Amino acid sequence: MNNLVSNSSKLYWMLQAPEAELINPEERSKENAIVNKNLLLIKYNEAIEVILGSASRSGLYANISIVNSPAEVASQTIKQSKNGFSHPGSVAELTTQILMNLFCNDVQRPIDGSCCQRPPPVTILQIGAFIVGLVCVLLSLLISCVRLCTRTSPKAVSTASAAEGCGDVSDIEKDVHMRSYSYSENTPSCSSPNSKCNKKKTRRHRLSSLILLAGKLSCILLYFYICDRSDVFMKANKHFTTIRFCVPLIYLILIGIFGINRCKKQEGLFCQDQSDEWKGWMILIILVYHMTGAYEKTWITMHYRLLISMYLFISGYTNFNHYWNTGDFGIRRMFSMVLRSNLLTVLLCVVMNRTYQFYFFVPLNTFWFLILYFFMAIPPRAYLSKKLGGQEHSQIDGMSSRKLSWICSPYFIAMFKFAVMLFSIFTVSRFENEFSNLFTWWPIVRLFEQTRGSVQEWWQIVQLDRFSMVFGAITAFGYQVLKRFSVVDDLKQGCLFSFKASSLTFTASFFAFSGFSYWSSLCKDEGSCEPTYTYICLMPMTSYLLLRNIPGYIRSGFSSFFAWFGKIYLELFIAQYHIWSAADGKGVLVVIASNWPMLNLVLTTLVFVCVAHELNQLTTIFTDWFVGTSQDSVRRLIVRIFILLAVILFFVIINDVTNSRSES
Repeated sequence: MNNLVSNSSKLYWMLQAPEAELINPEERSKENAIVNKNLLLIKYNEAIEVILGSASRSGLYANISIVNSPAEVASQTIKQSKNGFSHPGSVAELTTQILMNLFCNDVQRPIDGSCCQRPPPVTILQIGAFIVGLVCVLLSLLISCVRLCTRTSPKAVSTASAAEGCGDVSDIEKDVHMRSYSYSENTPSCSSPNSKCNKKKTRRHRLSSLILLAGKLSCILLYFYICDRSDVFMKANKHFTTIRFCVPLIYLILIGIFGINRCKKQEGLFCQDQSDEWKGWMILIILVYHMTGAYEKTWITMHYRLLISMYLFISGYTNFNHYWNTGDFGIRRMFSMVLRSNLLTVLLCVVMNRTYQFYFFVPLNTFWFLILYFFMAIPPRAYLSKKLGGQEHSQIDGMSSRKLSWICSPYFIAMFKFAVMLFSIFTVSRFENEFSNLFTWWPIVRLFEQTRGSVQEWWQIVQLDRFSMVFGAITAFGYQVLKRFSVVDDLKQGCLFSFKASSLTFTASFFAFSGFSYWSSLCKDEGSCEPTYTYICLMPMTSYLLLRNIPGYIRSGFSSFFAWFGKIYLELFIAQYHIWSAADGKGVLVVIASNWPMLNLVLTTLVFVCVAHELNQLTTIFTDWFVGTSQDSVRRLIVRIFILLAVILFFVIINDVTNSRSES
C-alpha cells in the first residue's frame, strides 16, 4: 500500500460486488457458501470505506479514490434474488460500461457523453467574450440603478416629462424595430433652437439602452455556456420510438387547427401570414425530430431534409417577389438580412467554440441568398414599378420605358438570368475540387471546416440543396407571369384558377406531395438517395404551395399558433443544439431529477421558447441599430461592414494562434 501511495499515479479502489446466484439446480448446495461470502464482502467494503475515508480526510492516500458503482448496481438487484443477498444474472456488462466511462470519456471525449469527463478547456476567445459580457452586465446593472434612482426624484420627473415632447427618447426595449433610432418628419430636431431635448442626452439614452440589451444578451449567452459546456446540468441519451415521434406531432396539429384565424388583409398568393405559418409548423417538426432522435429512420430523415429545402424555397420565393415588386437591390437591405440571420450564430461560434459550419442551416441559407442577390442585382435589373395613373410599366435602370422592346422587358431579363443561374449551378456542381478550393483559402476555411482543413461536409450540404432557393424564385416569377396574363385570381375567395383547372391542379399536387413520401419510404440509406433527392424535392415544395392556395377558403386563413413559432424559427433552430437538446444536439438537457422526464421536458421547453423569443427581439434591435435607416449614408454602412469583417478576422487569427500553440 505504501508503494502505491508513494507513486504519483491516480489509483481507484473498486468495491467488491456480491457474487451472482447459481442458476444450475445441481449446484444449489453451494448457495449457502455464496451467501456467507457475500456477507463477508459487505463487511469488507464497509471497512475499506472507513479506512480510506478517514485517511483521505487526514491527508493520507490522497491519490486513491473509491469506485462504488459496481457494488451499488449489484445491491439494486439483490431484492430480486431468492435470499436477498445474491443478485440474479451478471452485472459485468454494466460495470464495464461504468469503468469505460470513468477512464475513457475524459480522453476520447465523446460528443454524447456527459459522465466522468471534465468540461472542455476554455479558449482565449471564450475568456474575452466572458470579460466583455461581464462588463456589459455590470454596466447594465449600474444603469438600471441610476435610472431607478433618478425616477424617484422630482427633478427627474420634470425632466422626463419635458423629454416626452421630443418624442425621440422612448425606451429602446419597447420598440423592436428601433424607431427610437430614427427621426420622423413630425419629430422636432434636437438641434433646432425651440427643441426641449438635448442631442447629447438623446445619444446617451440610446447608448445606455443598448448596454442594457447587451447585458441581457450576455446573460443569455452565459446560460448557453452553462447548459452545454459545463457540468452543472446533466445530459441524457435519446431513445427513439415511433410513438414518441408521432404523438407530439398529433398534439401540435390539433393545437394548430384550433388556432386558425383569418388573414388581416388579402395580399394574394402566399401572404406573410402564410409564410410564417409554413415556417412555424416546419420548425416544430424539426424540433420533434431532433428531440426524439429520429436519425436512424431514413424516411424520416429524408422528410427532415425536405423541410430544410422548403426553408430555402420560401427564402427564394419571398426575396424574388420583393425584388420584382419594389426594385430594391440596395446593400442596406441585403446586409440587414445577412446580419440578422448570422448575428446569433457568430456569437455562439465564439462562446461555444464551434465553427460556422456547425450551424449548417445559417451558412447554407446565407450562401444561396447571396447567390440569388448577386444574379438579380447585376444590371440590367428587371422589376415592375408603378407610375402615375396606376398603370404598370416595365422599367429597367438607365433606359427609357418608351425605347424598351420585348427583348428588354423585365420578364425576358428575368428568364435570361434564371437560365444563366441554373447553367452556372449545374456547371459548378460538376467540379467538386474546384468548388472546394474556393473555401480552402485562409481565413474562409476556418469558417466552413468541420475537421481541420476539410470542407467536404460543406460541399455535400451545398450540393444537396443547390436548386431549392432558385426554384423558389422561379416559382415566384411563374406566379407573376400568370398574374400578368390574368390566369390566376388570388384576390377573391374563389379558386385560384377555373374550377376545372383548380380541380386537376389540386389533385396532381396531392399525388406529387404524397409521391415524395412514397419515394422516401423506399430509400434504404441516405447516400443512395441523395443524388435523386436534389431533383425530387422540388415537387413537394410547389405542390404544398398549390394545395395551400388553390381553395379560396384555405388561402384566406392561417394558423396563428404556427405563425407565432414561424416568426422565431431561426432562433429555435439554432438554440436547440445547446439549451434544449444539449451536447451539441446529441443529447437531452436534464435540469431536474431524471425520474421526472416529462416535467424536465416541459421546463426546458418553456425556457427554450422564451429564450428564443427574446433572442429574436435582441438580434432584430442590434441589426437595425447597426444598419441604420435609409436617411443614413451608405458610406457609413460600408465602413461599419469593414470594421465588422476586421473583427471577425481578428477572431480567426486569435483562434489559429491559440490552437497552434496548444497543438505544439
